[in-house]
Amino acid sequence: MARPIQVWTGVVAALLSLASLAQGLQDDFPAEDKVIIRDYVLSADKFEAFIDGLMMLAAAKNSDVALARELDEMDREPADTIADLRAQVTGHPRVFEFYQDQGLTADDTVLIPLVAGYAAASTEPDDPVWYADRISPAQVNFMRENAALMDRLVETYAVLYAAQ
Repeated sequence: MARPIQVWTGVVAALLSLASLAQGLQDDFPAEDKVIIRDYVLSADKFEAFIDGLMMLAAAKNSDVALARELDEMDREPADTIADLRAQVTGHPRVFEFYQDQGLTADDTVLIPLVAGYAAASTEPDDPVWYADRISPAQVNFMRENAALMDRLVETYAVLYAAQ
């Protein structure tokens, strides 16, 4: 089922609600980072692992004031390059641990929501690929075929940020 572009825009905004990732979307990535983003292979297993890690992070944030502060601090750090985003993740081991426990690497933790956001924004059948310089047709097709995962991810981000 095709979704109106306004819905996908809202989905992308919610998905990339982490300030660091939103900043990454607003600023243009260097060419070498666009290649990294384009070459990343999304899989349902990793996507679900990311959602699981995010769900556990959201639950822990609700009961751990120090963790909530750490997330806020992380959101204010530089996010202009993939290296900046990796540094955010690895520089906050308490946050990264939720994803590591799911078998995800720093690259997975950074690239899954980033690639999903760009690809979801490009899934409209009547529109050209918006971010063709940084996503692949395979990534767009993955998002088209896995809309339910995207819905779960957006819902989980909403839970994470509802308790602020």
